[in-house]
Amino acid sequence: MTRLIRIVMAAALCGCAASPAPQAAAPAPARIDSATFTTLWGQGQTWPQFRDAIDARPQMWARTQSLVAIPDAVVQRARNAGSWKLMIVADDDCSDSGNVIPYLARLSELAPNLELRIVPDELGTRVKETHRTPDGRTAIPTLVVLDAGFNDRGCWVERPAQLQHWFMTRGSVLLDTDTDTYRREKQGWYDFDHGASTLDEVLSVVEAAGTSRPRCGITPHAF
Repeated sequence: MTRLIRIVMAAALCGCAASPAPQAAAPAPARIDSATFTTLWGQGQTWPQFRDAIDARPQMWARTQSLVAIPDAVVQRARNAGSWKLMIVADDDCSDSGNVIPYLARLSELAPNLELRIVPDELGTRVKETHRTPDGRTAIPTLVVLDAGFNDRGCWVERPAQLQHWFMTRGSVLLDTDTDTYRREKQGWYDFDHGASTLDEVLSVVEAAGTSRPRCGITPHAF
């Protein structure tokens, strides 16, 4: 954790709202069928449509967009991954969304075999319920990899695995006791990582989507 603390920045951005962890085990929601995903996809926005309609935290989104730079090797990896649809449930008032979506949007522009749509949070309740965080919450952004028939072939939820580990071991406590430190440390991690973990993890999920063992998320792990 000392590495994270060393890289915190003074600029702070609020975290995304997410539901609390379930208090008791509940039946797993039924899987979402391809017809439902087809409808949701049609209700989604392209990145330019979403970007041009941003109303909350415009400075946060503009700042992240100004930092986006994707290495050629990552672009080539994406182009070699096959054709997939990346559907992201998100809204513009979420710092995790603001720190990851601009990188994924730029990747989809450079690798058009990865088509991207952003579905409003209020329409994506079932998607979030069937694709929870490792600690059982619903959260945004929630990304689902869909094939040409709009079948669910993998997911990636909320934030990179290292940052998720931080949240589960330290960040959630800070969120309740010291929100300023929580915001600084989380944004500091994002600024240091510069989108690398997000791109690597999402591409790992995309690559697994074409195999017999699709993945939903990356297991949180320490720094």
